[in-house]
Amino acid sequence: MTDRTLGLIHIIKHENGYSDIPINKFLMDYYDTDYPYSRSEIDKILRAVCVDYIETADNPIQEMRRYFNGEVFSYVDVSEHERMIQFLMSTQVKSDEKYINGFREMKGV
Repeated sequence: MTDRTLGLIHIIKHENGYSDIPINKFLMDYYDTDYPYSRSEIDKILRAVCVDYIETADNPIQEMRRYFNGEVFSYVDVSEHERMIQFLMSTQVKSDEKYINGFREMKGV
């Protein structure tokens, strides 16, 4: 899992889903730029983050099912952005005090 993915998941979890400003700040710091990212650019990055997370998860098939068939979304119509945020917010990082699903310690976050 890339540092960008780790950092963005951390930010999303820390901010309880409130995303645009913290994600923008993280991306500006990560890429050392003052470029403000639009929602469509953030969504493109979040798609890549979801893919990176799923690829490194301990059970990628289960994570894909969780993303596409999540009970949270079965009765409500939500945007793709909100689905990605909720999916990343609910990722499991540790089990029995050990990192799982490709997570690891990341300095500076």
